[in-house]
Amino acid sequence: MPQIATPTRTTDTDPETEAERRPDGSPERRLEAGAEPGTDTGTDTGTDTGTSPLGDGGCLSGRETPSHSGPEHGPDATARSGSDSAADGHRLQDEVLDRLYAVAEDPALYDRVLEPWHQLVAPLQAQAPDWTCITVPGPDFAAHFARLTRLLGSDRVQRRPREDQQALSRITISIAFTLDAALRVTAVNAAAAAATPVTVGSALRDLPILPEDRRALATLIRGLFTDPDPGAATLRIRHPRSFTPILLNLRPVFPDPERLPTGAPLRPDYVLVVSSLLRWPDSHAEMLQNAFGMTPAEYAVMRALAAGHSVNEIAEMRGRSVQTVRAQVKALLQKTETRSQPELVRLMLSTVETAPPQDASQPAPRISRGIHQLEDRPFRTQPLPGGRQIEYLEFGDPAGRPVLYSPGLVTLCRWPARAERAAAERGLRVIVPLRPRIGGSSPLPPGTPRGPGVAHDLLALLDRLELPQVTLMAQNHDLFFACMLQDAAPRRLEQVIGLGSVMPLCCAIQYARMSRWPRFMQSGARYTPDLLRDMARGTFAMSHCIGKLQALRLIYASSPDDLRVLREPETQEAVLVGTEATLSHESAATEAYIDDLTTIHRTDWGPSLRRLIAAVPVTFVHGDHDPSMHPDTVRDRAAAFPGATYLQLRDAGQMLFFTRWREILPLLDKKRA
Repeated sequence: MPQIATPTRTTDTDPETEAERRPDGSPERRLEAGAEPGTDTGTDTGTDTGTSPLGDGGCLSGRETPSHSGPEHGPDATARSGSDSAADGHRLQDEVLDRLYAVAEDPALYDRVLEPWHQLVAPLQAQAPDWTCITVPGPDFAAHFARLTRLLGSDRVQRRPREDQQALSRITISIAFTLDAALRVTAVNAAAAAATPVTVGSALRDLPILPEDRRALATLIRGLFTDPDPGAATLRIRHPRSFTPILLNLRPVFPDPERLPTGAPLRPDYVLVVSSLLRWPDSHAEMLQNAFGMTPAEYAVMRALAAGHSVNEIAEMRGRSVQTVRAQVKALLQKTETRSQPELVRLMLSTVETAPPQDASQPAPRISRGIHQLEDRPFRTQPLPGGRQIEYLEFGDPAGRPVLYSPGLVTLCRWPARAERAAAERGLRVIVPLRPRIGGSSPLPPGTPRGPGVAHDLLALLDRLELPQVTLMAQNHDLFFACMLQDAAPRRLEQVIGLGSVMPLCCAIQYARMSRWPRFMQSGARYTPDLLRDMARGTFAMSHCIGKLQALRLIYASSPDDLRVLREPETQEAVLVGTEATLSHESAATEAYIDDLTTIHRTDWGPSLRRLIAAVPVTFVHGDHDPSMHPDTVRDRAAAFPGATYLQLRDAGQMLFFTRWREILPLLDKKRA
């Protein structure tokens, strides 16, 4: 069972009586480059008492101040120290710029920008009083971050050779992708993007293939690149779970000869891999259901049969009994007037190409598509006042106890397949709303504050669904929106469970404890909001260039458990499918991410959190490897916000729910006191 982390105090400051401070609309103060530590170029803040200037309870560790004791002191030593500091600052500025422009050649190098950037801004952040923004010394970093974003975006795409995408454009139903000589994915077709975890930038070793098949595929691909006269090749592999056979057809993709220097040999730039796996058109299900009177469940069983799964395997995948699946197969044979399962499969395959195209004037409903174990789930919409709409997912027991699951800033809106089935078994109706500007949810009306605006959208959804009260589960930053919902409608929440919750932070040391990527983005939102927009846009562009999976591995590199989530097939599938609303090429919710992060880190919402804790049972579950909430920071916040239950899971990261859901779901049984 989870361990309860007992908060301990190391300061006499009472977090309940310490004055709350928040932005009051006065001119924003900035700590200018070159100002002496402890001074403010705008307003006199008085004597530094050694406690946090922010009003969310203070930091138990207090301010970290440099020691002035030692053999070298006095005016000469101060002058030398200032000169050395200035030289270090210039060196860091140059290093940041050099590394920024190296990213344009290799987007994976963005990670190397973060450490010198932190060394450059951390001293200014540590001395910034209250909600003061800082001005980063040196060149116009805003312009340089913006330029990098452009280089990672359209400019970079235009420079890339297009033969790989041209080859894929002719393949519409079969799952297909291309690799380069480094065995890295360079492009995927729509079928592969919708139905597999294969993303641009993925290495061959990341693909869901058995190890022995991966080695054989690598050998064959290398041969096509080195063979003086390469031709097509075929490889038979097996599905990594069902072990049913899959055929891969490999073809070399050559550059346009007109682009080659005179006399240069014609060698392939890419290898095209076309699999025997199919991605079923959206209209195919509707066509067969209408033609033969199939139910959606029967169509899903027929698709599984066509993929080579046995009745027993289908029962296990769908969480149904073998007898139920056999009855569905029997019904399919009767409705289609076929005499055997092979004949049924032939019928299905023969109708794929006859599926009517989607009417371009009527956009297809968005579907959260599973890859291996997750079921496809349609996004639903509810109208909102002013002609707006909110999009959401549902899974679990439709008649069960309602659970509003707020999926975090990158919308981890799917659970592992077994966790989704467990929700149904436990009688939970899980509702996953998407915030404004994410997926199909409309933007907020102009001028509407982000926090209250999101809360009113959620209330409108609950009213439409006729849910007077819900339990709320909030991933990482979404604790903020739980507080906003409680402030807007105090009686609608039954309880709140925070999963790796980022709580109100009060001082620079709490940001400094984070790992590189969370610190880069979150401290950027707090201290350099004018730079955040292009910092975030560059990060999303990096994800598009190197592939979502590789980008997530960089971001969570410091957390072994989060890396395991991204490696294990079931949890990897939940993350890749769940984040399609924010991290896919089609739906990059960059601006919503920026708005959310800025609002959360530039607002003092400590009083709202205290009201929430006083009103409903609140449980916070953190991992000891959380890249955003270091255990020391959790202890700080536990002392600042008493009254909640604080649980710490060993060997767990920020995405702890994906591996520890069996321990977390029972917490939903806790009732209002």
